[in-house]
Amino acid sequence: HPYVRKLFTSAEKMAKYPEDFITLAGKIVENLDDKEWAAQIYVQQFEAVSEFVRKKNIVKAVMETIDDQQKAKEYLKKMEEDCNQTSDYIKLATTVYEILSDESWARTLLQHAQVDSNDRYNLLSVAGKILSILQDAGWADDIYLKVADESDDKYQFEHLFQVVEHQTQSKETMEKLHVIAEQRLTTAVDLTALAESAIRRLGETPRARAIYKKAISSSDFEKARFAMAESVRNVLKDRWMANRIINA
Repeated sequence: HPYVRKLFTSAEKMAKYPEDFITLAGKIVENLDDKEWAAQIYVQQFEAVSEFVRKKNIVKAVMETIDDQQKAKEYLKKMEEDCNQTSDYIKLATTVYEILSDESWARTLLQHAQVDSNDRYNLLSVAGKILSILQDAGWADDIYLKVADESDDKYQFEHLFQVVEHQTQSKETMEKLHVIAEQRLTTAVDLTALAESAIRRLGETPRARAIYKKAISSSDFEKARFAMAESVRNVLKDRWMANRIINA
C-alpha cells in the first residue's frame, strides 16, 4: 500500500494536536497493520505532552491499537514518577485499574495517596476509590473511623455521614461513626443534630433518646433548650420529653 503509506506520511506532517496523532496511529494500524510506526508516534507524543489526561489517552491507545501491555506499563511508571500529591495518586490508581486491570498496583498507589493525604477531604476521596476500585470495605472503614476521630462538631460529622452515605450503603459503618460522634460531641446543639441523624439514618429511636438526654447535661443546654425541645417534638415525636426539656 505505497499510496496509502504516502497519504499517512503527509497526514503525520500536517497533524498538530496529540489527539490528531492518536487518531492517525489508529488508522495506520487499521489500514497498514504497521504497529511499529504507530508505536513510534505514541512514543513521540507521550514525550511531547505534559497533561495527565493526554498521557492517559496515549496509554489507552497503546493498549487498544497495538496491544502492547509492557509499553503501557512503562508509560504508567513514568506517570507515577510525576505524582506529587494525593489527587495524582488517586487519578493514576484509577487509570492503572481501568487500562491494565492491575489491582495490586492500584492498591499500592492508593496507599501512597492515603499517606500523602493532609486533610479529611483527601482521605475521604481515597476511601471512595478504595471502595470503587478494590471493593475493600475494611480499609475504607479504617479511613472513615480515622476521620471521625478527628471530627469535632456537628458540621464535620454531618459532612462525614453524607460522604459515607454516598460511597457505601453499609449501616454497620454508619452505626460505628455515630458511636464515635456520641463520644466526641459535647454541646447540646451538636448532640441534638446527632440525635436527629440517628433517627434519620439509622432509625434508632432509643439511641436518639439517650443522646437527647446527654444533651440536657451539656454546658450550653440553656441556650439550646427551645431548639432541642422542638427537635424532640418533631423528630423523636415525644411531646412529654419536649415539655420536660422546656420546663427543666
